Amino acid sequence: MTVAIAFFFIRIAKLLARLKRAVETELAARHATAELNDMSDYMLRDLGITRGDIEQVVRQPCAWTGSDEGTGKRMESSVPGISVSRRSDASVRSAPPRAA
Repeated sequence: MTVAIAFFFIRIAKLLARLKRAVETELAARHATAELNDMSDYMLRDLGITRGDIEQVVRQPCAWTGSDEGTGKRMESSVPGISVSRRSDASVRSAPPRAA
């Protein structure tokens, strides 16, 4: 019986940890959205986004970084302050060739 109670409290602790991460992620996304909305259209254009793209850019789950030669590709969140710890060996699309 005490083992069942211990497992119950462990599950509650894990649930609270997931809830805390979800709240932190939402607050970081809202902060990033507000920060981008405060920028001028010229500054946003320098970043390569438009005012209509702000929500999509902030809410994107993540982007692959690295090169094709690397063995493990690390994922980085597009929201500052959010780290994604998953790794994958999936191939990464290379950037299109630059015009000369």
